[in-house]
Amino acid sequence: MKAKILSESIDKTHSDTLVLSFFKDERPLRGANGLIDWRLCGRV
Repeated sequence: MKAKILSESIDKTHSDTLVLSFFKDERPLRGANGLIDWRLCGRV
């Protein structure tokens, strides 16, 4: 398994796994975490 940090747009990234870090009480999510949560219809 390879792990790498990407600096390209999230929309252009193809991956089976994505690791996000945020606090449990952090709502709404901001930045990249918020975009990913929005694209996954709030399932983060």
